[in-house]
Amino acid sequence: MRRQWFLVVCQRHKIAFNLLLILFKTCSFLPFYIKNTCSFPVFELFLNSKLVEALLAHYNVGCPYFLLISHCPMTAKPAEIFIGIHMSVYEKLKALNIELPAVAAPAAAYVMHAQTGNTVFLSGHIAKKDGKVWVGQLGKNMETAEGKDAARAIAIDLLATLQDACGGDLNRVKRIVKLMSLVNSTSEFTEQHLVTNGASELIGEIFGEQGKHARSAFGVAQIPLGACVEIEMIAEIA
Repeated sequence: MRRQWFLVVCQRHKIAFNLLLILFKTCSFLPFYIKNTCSFPVFELFLNSKLVEALLAHYNVGCPYFLLISHCPMTAKPAEIFIGIHMSVYEKLKALNIELPAVAAPAAAYVMHAQTGNTVFLSGHIAKKDGKVWVGQLGKNMETAEGKDAARAIAIDLLATLQDACGGDLNRVKRIVKLMSLVNSTSEFTEQHLVTNGASELIGEIFGEQGKHARSAFGVAQIPLGACVEIEMIAEIA
């Protein structure tokens, strides 16, 4: 007999534990509905955080708490019950102690974002530190670790612009499609990809499966205003 999986998502932490009590008392593992709670049958799946994020995204569920329950019908095998937390984009930002800045103004004849269909294109954002251009060149007066920090700072600025493109709601983001990174570097420097990880890793932390993106990272001789890194983004929104 195949093991059946049921994903149960709850809006409140207390409900999740009440569900556990109900399950243990009744031994009932059929799909069920309780106020502020909904369940979805899932079959032959492996338990991992990526799976849960994908399922919650598929069903457009924004509830933060979930139970993942497995059960073999017609057998005496015990059920396996897992408790987890699904966080919204803003909850993740808060947990990371990230406050999105004001949207940057364009420095020349362009707009900060443009949309066609459900696809949003964000213009290149240069690295800033303490509100000023983060000047430097990798391989000359900056190390890879510092460049990675600069790329992470850019990702935060990109999210502020993306939020503006989404009408103020980052939860509308369906997928981060691509990042393109320009790293101000000497001809001998070859770790542009590691520098860009500063942005990619943060995007992954915040958006999970939806944050997995294609990417290009280039070394360039110079960037406007002497900035060390510039990154642009393509995203799909609802």
